[in-house]
Amino acid sequence: MKVEILKTAIHQGVRYEEGDIRTVDNALGEYFCRGGVAKDTSGAVPTGNPGPTDVVLFVNNTTHSSKVETANG
Repeated sequence: MKVEILKTAIHQGVRYEEGDIRTVDNALGEYFCRGGVAKDTSGAVPTGNPGPTDVVLFVNNTTHSSKVETANG
């Protein structure tokens, strides 16, 4: 899928700059389009329109660890 990047984003270590025209796999293109980060140049996938208070998060490789010594403690 060919998309035009509307907002600069980093996804899986790759930087996508506003204004770039990129060819990406369909799943990634749809993900970007529905989140309002990109628009499908063919118009087949609708572009999301996040409002001014909406936040789109692209989370990379997170870990969480905690230790519980005793129950109810």
